[in-house]
Amino acid sequence: MKRIGISILIGVGCSLIAFLFIQIRQNKLKKYTSNKPQYNAELKIKIGNAADNKRSIVTTLSQIKKRIEFNADVSAEQIDKNNFRISVKRISDTVAIKKLASESIELKFLETFLINEIENSLTAVEKELDQRRKQINGSSDSSGKYDFLLEDVDIETKKKNGTCRLNQLISFFSAFQDPNGRLRYAAVLGTVKTRDTFYLNNILNEENIRNKFPPDLAFVYGKQNDNSKDKDSALNIYAIKLIDPKLYPFPTNDNVESCELDFEPLTGKPIIRMKFDVEGSNFWYVMTKRNVGKPIAMLANDFVLAAPAPEEAISGGDSRIAGDFTVEEVMNLTAMIRSGRLTLPVKIIESKFTASKKNLYSFWMFCLLFLLSSLLAYGISFLIKPVSKP
Repeated sequence: MKRIGISILIGVGCSLIAFLFIQIRQNKLKKYTSNKPQYNAELKIKIGNAADNKRSIVTTLSQIKKRIEFNADVSAEQIDKNNFRISVKRISDTVAIKKLASESIELKFLETFLINEIENSLTAVEKELDQRRKQINGSSDSSGKYDFLLEDVDIETKKKNGTCRLNQLISFFSAFQDPNGRLRYAAVLGTVKTRDTFYLNNILNEENIRNKFPPDLAFVYGKQNDNSKDKDSALNIYAIKLIDPKLYPFPTNDNVESCELDFEPLTGKPIIRMKFDVEGSNFWYVMTKRNVGKPIAMLANDFVLAAPAPEEAISGGDSRIAGDFTVEEVMNLTAMIRSGRLTLPVKIIESKFTASKKNLYSFWMFCLLFLLSSLLAYGISFLIKPVSKP
């Protein structure tokens, strides 16, 4: 009886210590997660088509479940060969859960053009747009004496007819000095209001405008690392180099050996930490060596996650993506990267979301820890002091 009592006390003590560490970890996560209401989701999905083999369908379903299981409870019910009903408990982002269930991530690591490298191209585009405005106002004069007429045209009208200046759509970034006093340019060209990306894309995709930029340049967007209270959301805009991977290989999804949520040691902000396999490590070393001090854009589905400038060539295959992420964003991204590309295409047929009831996760976790600790202590007690023989 004494042995049982001591085991129970040890179990309570161990459970409290373990439970305390879990709570500290959860509080750390909550610091960077939004207090959104939680939902239970029910998704009806179609995997592939009737011609696909059963093994590919099962593999794809397993990938989806593995992604969602990382941060939510999930179960799947088969309706027929290609159709499934997926139930997910306690989610806060209804958009993210659809992406986890149906989208693949394609990773790219690409070099960037800095704004000073395309300054002449940007000037040529501004001249072209300026000429258009003059033509709209009934003058082909380039002396600028009719410029006052241009102000009569509302800025929104200029956006719609594709004649507004680039600096009316893009808030360009200026050069800055590094700690050594050298002039530097950020990888980000500037920021664009989300609602203005439609008008900017129309301008940049025009053939005569596109031809004014280097042929291997492409404009892409990325999340703005901004904590301002501006209600009008904005995106970063980058100019990336479309390099030939055969000549200048870079790591891809297939080279990712591990991908985990981590935290910055100084700021405590969530980051993505990856490790590449041997091939990816070699690609990454050569790429970072070629771009010491120059930004490398890390893209997921052509959306820039971050664009750090390596201070030295990185060996060993370690990489980290630090940005203005929430924990949920990092968890979702790492889950999708780890699971790789979905074997078959997935289509969401129907989705339903209902408010989630408060769960007793913490209570049951404590009970489980107590039970395991007590049993372990009870078993060890027999090793330390075996039962005396009569």
